[in-house]
Amino acid sequence: MVSTTPLDVADYLESPEMISAYLDEAFASEDPALIDKALATVRRAPAQLKTIPAETLKRITELTEGMVFDPDEDIEGGVNL
Repeated sequence: MVSTTPLDVADYLESPEMISAYLDEAFASEDPALIDKALATVRRAPAQLKTIPAETLKRITELTEGMVFDPDEDIEGGVNL
């Protein structure tokens, strides 16, 4: 029997540029569920990597204008502790 472990993309976001590219792809999809999942994934990335370039933050702000995100809720509706 083959044993596997779950893959967490957050473990592979190793630089601010990778985070930026990951979010760019999510927003390019225009899929709200995918965008929400990508934002939740980035929140799990190591704290030292959360320095996202200002240009990307501006794009995120423009694309999410009017959207409501609860930072304490994950995409399945559970509460992050």
